[in-house]
Amino acid sequence: LVSSRKIVDRLRQTYKLAVVYIGPGQEDKRSILSNSRGSIEFERFVSSLGWAVKLATHHGFKGGLQYPEDGDIATYFANPSVEAIFHVATQMPSFKHLGNDEVMIIWTEHWRAFRRSILRTEFGDVLIIISPLSNGLFRVEIRKEPEIPFFGPLIDGMLVSEEHLPFLVRATAIQASNAKILQTVSLALYGLQAFQLPFPMIQSLCDLQMLL
Repeated sequence: LVSSRKIVDRLRQTYKLAVVYIGPGQEDKRSILSNSRGSIEFERFVSSLGWAVKLATHHGFKGGLQYPEDGDIATYFANPSVEAIFHVATQMPSFKHLGNDEVMIIWTEHWRAFRRSILRTEFGDVLIIISPLSNGLFRVEIRKEPEIPFFGPLIDGMLVSEEHLPFLVRATAIQASNAKILQTVSLALYGLQAFQLPFPMIQSLCDLQMLL
């Protein structure tokens, strides 16, 4: 049984995704990353992205997290084809992993639009920004580097219900990671950005991604 599980794990694509909570009026990186929990809506959102696992006993993908230095629990998702670990800032005593994630999910309850300069990192090529609205819906903003090809299912400016938000954000974050991989591989193999490639070549690279 253990051997079979290891084989399945090797066949699954793995993802590590950052999740950050910004409370009302928070203006600087230190206060944002010192949050030990978020609002009730944020906590429900995180719990629906996957399920909580204990780092001390978890045998699946950990995305670099170690017990006890990176906390006790992490949010994890898996299905037959993918494994994802969410580097949730409110669950972690240190933030070294957040700066290395290509995709960041930003939940902001600030009255002002999110400013990239507040959480400037070396990576973070894709930002999925979630803003709760007074009518119970959530506005989603997608910011990405121009060389990263289009991805979905969420697109910039969409309004989403709380019921569907976690599933759609998780799917979009995974597809954003795939788009980043596609951009990196196409540049390395052909010296071209992904959007410059003919469609059959893009299909081939997408197949190659599943082997990475």
